[in-house]
Amino acid sequence: MNHIKKFTFCDCRSLVNISLEHVVRINEGAFADCVNLTEVQLGRLQSIGPYAFTKTGLTRVSLGGGLVDIGEQAFCGCIALTQVDLSVSLRSIQEFAFSECGLLELEAPPGAALDIIEQSAFEACEALATVDLRNAVLLERMTDSVFMDCRALTTLHLPPNLRRIDHAAFNQSGLVSVELPASLKRLGHRAFANCTDLKRADLSKCTRLRLARAGVGKGVFVGCDQLSEVVLPRGMGSTEHLHALGLNGFTLSHRGESDLVFQRK
Repeated sequence: MNHIKKFTFCDCRSLVNISLEHVVRINEGAFADCVNLTEVQLGRLQSIGPYAFTKTGLTRVSLGGGLVDIGEQAFCGCIALTQVDLSVSLRSIQEFAFSECGLLELEAPPGAALDIIEQSAFEACEALATVDLRNAVLLERMTDSVFMDCRALTTLHLPPNLRRIDHAAFNQSGLVSVELPASLKRLGHRAFANCTDLKRADLSKCTRLRLARAGVGKGVFVGCDQLSEVVLPRGMGSTEHLHALGLNGFTLSHRGESDLVFQRK
């Protein structure tokens, strides 16, 4: 058997452990609501379908070396799931794949092929403290609400070639400081809004970021009540830029050769 059909073991309350060493594909809802399933062994797996393990009791998942795609809500609601080891071959993580999980950290392995993380993939992972995507060199976009409501998130390393951060990507996260990469071209509406612990934001390298063509959304940092210092490149110091970034009440405190430092009044 090289695949598991749709909903084959759905709501199987007696299932605790399963070995899938020779399975290539797990289809939609195959193990959904198996609340006592705490351990699964994966081997040749290439694809995990939508809802495959949603609301199971899994505590750790080590994804096989050949895995390419994780489907929509595949592990959604797995509150006991604290660790996921991403495979080098993994290319896409679909909508809400790990939302409302108990993950503590997320790290892309060296040589990662990951190039798509869809919207809300890790939304409301309230224990997620560290996200390190420095090895995800093909990943160019942080999609809508991808890490929204990750209230424990304090350590963030973004992909080196990131071009877009979309709407509410880090809204209501626990970030204390953030540094955005030089490759960034677009910053979506409320991307970092309501990060109530955020104290410093460094956009000094973002010389390619422009207001034109929706380059900067509205209220990027609105509701960040503790934000006291923002560093911008020299081309982004206008009142229009500050308004778009949600930095009303900030004034210029230092003008460097290549950057501008703004502080809250």
